[in-house]
Amino acid sequence: MNALLSEVLENAYPEAFEAAARVAESMQAVEPHSDQLLLTGRRDSYPVLSVTLTQVSGEKVVPAVVVGIPVPIVRIRHAGTANKAKTPIDAVLQDVYEQVSYQAEIEVSVIGVPPPSEQVAPGERAHCGVGPATYGVPVEIHPYGQRGILTAGHAAPAPGGLAYDGNAQLVGEVKRTMHCGLTAPRDETADVAVIILEETEPDGIRAAPMASAIGTASRWDEVTAFGAVTSGLRSRLLTAGNPFVNQPDGGDWGQAAMTAFAISAPGDSGAPVFNQSDELVGVIVGGYDGLYSIVQDISYQFREADVDLR
Repeated sequence: MNALLSEVLENAYPEAFEAAARVAESMQAVEPHSDQLLLTGRRDSYPVLSVTLTQVSGEKVVPAVVVGIPVPIVRIRHAGTANKAKTPIDAVLQDVYEQVSYQAEIEVSVIGVPPPSEQVAPGERAHCGVGPATYGVPVEIHPYGQRGILTAGHAAPAPGGLAYDGNAQLVGEVKRTMHCGLTAPRDETADVAVIILEETEPDGIRAAPMASAIGTASRWDEVTAFGAVTSGLRSRLLTAGNPFVNQPDGGDWGQAAMTAFAISAPGDSGAPVFNQSDELVGVIVGGYDGLYSIVQDISYQFREADVDLR
């Protein structure tokens, strides 16, 4: 099994990785029991979605604080810049930058994006009990070597449920599932469901190429997703390596990364994600339509679901 993304980042950027941990600790000290950290001193609350790593110029990698904002745009306040606030959102990011930099005594970037949502939608391929999603990666299920396939855990709420395709044909049964809705707030989780395939069910239900190798994507790698709705779009990883907030009353996506541009749409949850070397590196678990996607590390999902690539 390949190393997890956090382990790769820790080895590649030890100083930046340690700095990100200090940033996260400093913010928890401000509001240790709050699901939405009020960092700006304003009346509104801006949730911190992630403390991760990003690239600001050349090869410089710094901690990044990802903040939820209420408008469908992406704004970045990079470390080391002195941008004058031009909009209310710019002013929010500047406030966050100044407070986090003061608390942690570390130079950071602040990224403002609308909070992500789980990407399920009506009328698509994987139907396992909640919202249709995408059947993604073929796997061998431990301990008995059963033939299975993965989709998003939030699309399959409970083990034992039946899984269907978009034509209402039986695909198999949900063997195990895990997702943020089953997890306590602030706890990290994989967002994955394991489907035991019917004996006669072909692997052709996947809207993706076959994965021949497992890899680990790094910050700024180019990645491509293959979902039931959106397939073949490319983007680079804007952040990588740490948990990403899903819903305020549930757990967080563990080992998650955010793309610079959207490579998925509602209905693509569970879609496999490949890097520029055609290695399988992750799975789509969420995002914001038209702006960005959330990719969860595939080695993390395999470990948590107790499966291997088939």
